[in-house]
Amino acid sequence: QVNQISKNQVDVENERILSMVSRLSERLYTTNSTNITEWNRLGRSYIVLGQFEKAMKAYEEAYALNSENLDSLKGLAESMLLNSEKNRPVDKKIINLFNSILLLDKNYLLGLWVMADNEILSNNFNKAQHLLNRILIQLSEGTEEYNLVIRKLNELQE
Repeated sequence: QVNQISKNQVDVENERILSMVSRLSERLYTTNSTNITEWNRLGRSYIVLGQFEKAMKAYEEAYALNSENLDSLKGLAESMLLNSEKNRPVDKKIINLFNSILLLDKNYLLGLWVMADNEILSNNFNKAQHLLNRILIQLSEGTEEYNLVIRKLNELQE
């Protein structure tokens, strides 16, 4: 009974969250909002909910309002990446977005990782190694992420 009550509470909470996101979406789309912050909030909400296609659309709205807004750029790139096919090269449009982000935030970890992976696929191992080292200096030694980057660097040297 305790488990059922707990499950019911989670279901009610999930429905409440979905309802809030739905109301935000409806308001932004019906008013053709120019509020970048709210479009970004909607995009982030959809990413959290695992609805990457809807997240992309919300971030595209924010990006259209200001193509240099860093949160919009990051959200759009992230949602497009999450919506892309796994185990396939990253689409050139996504690579271009991450390049734009790195011009504004040179230490953006996800951007550095995606670009390093892209360089590996292009057989540009020196460039990949440089990008991975830029990641490494931002991480704490011994963390899972640190060890992952070390493994990737070791693979490049083999």
